[in-house]
Amino acid sequence: MTIMRVFTLLCLISFGASCQTQKDIAQENNHETIKRTPTPPTFHIDDGSKQLINDAGWKLPDLSLFSEQSREIYKETSKAKIVQTSFSPIMDVIQNADGNIPFNVERDPDIKDKSWAIQYLKVFSVNKQPFCYVMRGNWVEVDSTGKIKDRLAMSAVLVYSDQNGDGRFETFKYSSSEMPLIPERILMTKLR
Repeated sequence: MTIMRVFTLLCLISFGASCQTQKDIAQENNHETIKRTPTPPTFHIDDGSKQLINDAGWKLPDLSLFSEQSREIYKETSKAKIVQTSFSPIMDVIQNADGNIPFNVERDPDIKDKSWAIQYLKVFSVNKQPFCYVMRGNWVEVDSTGKIKDRLAMSAVLVYSDQNGDGRFETFKYSSSEMPLIPERILMTKLR
């Protein structure tokens, strides 16, 4: 077994993630609700970074399926104050994500999406505007009704980010850490 395969196996074991397909997306943060109607997705890979871009935005789990556990300042710079709000699911929340795992050398568009049972969710925001969802979840198999029928031995971290500030979380990637993808636009933002 090559060092890369061993590394890949160890990374996959330590990952965590989640995602849930819904017809309508509702994000609730500080009593503000954003609703979007589904748009046909256009996918492309971002410059070798293993980020998958959906120009229409990825579907995110409804925050009403979670209870808020904590809210704290994640990072404060002279440009922005980033707030991290942590959530725990109040029921099984399933998120579907790209079937290609983080270290697939070559991307295979025919691999089916994977379903993840969310363990917890972290939402990162600036000025009460969310820009990144970080989820840890366990890989599960679901039946035709979306109920968990089998739990598989893998966990992963899924990261969704709104890089351009349009309210759509267009960037997705599996990650080896639970750090948010902080867009340049936020690093350039002045505190309000």
